[in-house]
Amino acid sequence: IEGGDARAGVASDDIQVVSTDGRFRVIGPVRLSSPVITPNGDGRNDAADVMFDLYGVIGAPVRVDVHDLSGRRVTTVEDRIADAGPVSVRWDGSSDGDTVPPGLYLLRIEIDVDEGTLIRVQPVAVAY
Repeated sequence: IEGGDARAGVASDDIQVVSTDGRFRVIGPVRLSSPVITPNGDGRNDAADVMFDLYGVIGAPVRVDVHDLSGRRVTTVEDRIADAGPVSVRWDGSSDGDTVPPGLYLLRIEIDVDEGTLIRVQPVAVAY
């Protein structure tokens, strides 16, 4: 970063910043209301709220799936078009209306942007 005239062709005293060290982050950190779901109907941790932020997108397809550890898709939690901002979805530990078996699952967040398909994965456990 250099102060003053950034380039001779630009008559201003603005600062110009050029960077190639990092990639623009589209999907922010994934936060869970609870890392363990206990879908037993007692009102405590019966579901997990999955929260993340999207940056720099307008009208991008976003999909949140749940996979088991073998990679098989268990269910789709969200499949919609989204803009930049906070996203919150809820998974209640079910697939097609039935409670999934106890174990470790992977929440897979996928967004299609000009750069391609970006993916973020977050583990969540189911116990009861």
